[in-house]
Amino acid sequence: MVQGSREAIVNAVFRIASKNPQKRELTMAEIAKEAGISRQAIYQKHFANVEEIFDYIHRSMSDEVFATFKTSITNPKNHSIYEAVANDIIPLVYQKRDRVYVFYHTSLDTGVSNFLEAHYVDLLEHAAIEIDNRGPFLDKSMMKIVINYIFSIVGEWIAEDFPDPPEVFAKKFLTLIETSPKDLIDARPAPDKD
Repeated sequence: MVQGSREAIVNAVFRIASKNPQKRELTMAEIAKEAGISRQAIYQKHFANVEEIFDYIHRSMSDEVFATFKTSITNPKNHSIYEAVANDIIPLVYQKRDRVYVFYHTSLDTGVSNFLEAHYVDLLEHAAIEIDNRGPFLDKSMMKIVINYIFSIVGEWIAEDFPDPPEVFAKKFLTLIETSPKDLIDARPAPDKD
């Protein structure tokens, strides 16, 4: 029953976020009302505060993806972290697309990016992999840049109303990774219209 109630609480958070995309904060009373559970029951049996609910949501959405990435980056079939993302992570993210979509299109959980960045950078720092840093910054800084670039690309894809299937997007992802941003899009002063 506890697991089912936790899911009811999590589902309530997603329903509230979907109904109110500009909402920045939730109260336990709002969540309890939406979940059909008393606030006292949430405090006593499930979560001490709203922050704990979001921590649970972060972990429940990312644990499987994180564990897969940890294995995938050390798998010899993947010649880079980018192939690991294309081959193994993109299909998992696609499975979770409905919830990822809500996070991407609402203002409710601004801490998810920091949570993900910290966990993935730490993983790369401690994994049994070789880091080939040809960038102008230290390894950790370059890892942050790369992780955030990957998140941006995957986030834009999964935030579309009808994202491409994983097998289609994986090819686009690798193309985006292998192409310099400057070669993808640029901006310059507009010519005079005189």
